[in-house]
Amino acid sequence: MLSRKLFAACLTSIIGYFIVPVFFNYASDSYFIIGLAVSTVTVPILFVVGVLSSLAIETFSFSKNIGLSYLKHLVCAILCVLIFSLTTSGLLVTALLVSFVYTTIFFIIDSLSRYFEESKQIEKKNLTGSGWNLPYSTNRSFASRRSKTIFLIELTTQVSSTSKMDFCMSQMEIFLIMELQLVSNVFK
Repeated sequence: MLSRKLFAACLTSIIGYFIVPVFFNYASDSYFIIGLAVSTVTVPILFVVGVLSSLAIETFSFSKNIGLSYLKHLVCAILCVLIFSLTTSGLLVTALLVSFVYTTIFFIIDSLSRYFEESKQIEKKNLTGSGWNLPYSTNRSFASRRSKTIFLIELTTQVSSTSKMDFCMSQMEIFLIMELQLVSNVFK
């Protein structure tokens, strides 16, 4: 989880460097200077306060509602802006805009990476078998015709819901690939 948050913070700081200067009304030749000036303040705050608060929000959250989680991230960003505005004068609106942009980018990247991480874990779980009792391993080069038939019968009887049906189909595809490999080894 920490590596995902650090990844999101790194990408947010890179993307924010190019987006945030749009909110400032200065000459076009100072675009990258403004991005650098804003990043010198926002990036350390993002990596320390942003990552730690996001970890705390995700760890202690009892609800999996994405909208509520986003609001919690925005509240933490607004609190950081209010503390920052105590040290400066006249930058409250600009700081709120910058914090909104950084928080939104961070939250989107973090949510997408969490989604891809969870889908990869589900895919890995489906490929490893998740506790299915298979009559023979996939490493065996030859198997008798009877054990292959028993394999298909047991595989089809273990299917009790549509979620297991997808796994069953993938196992049958693996079985057919093994059959093709056996046949190709015979003709070599």
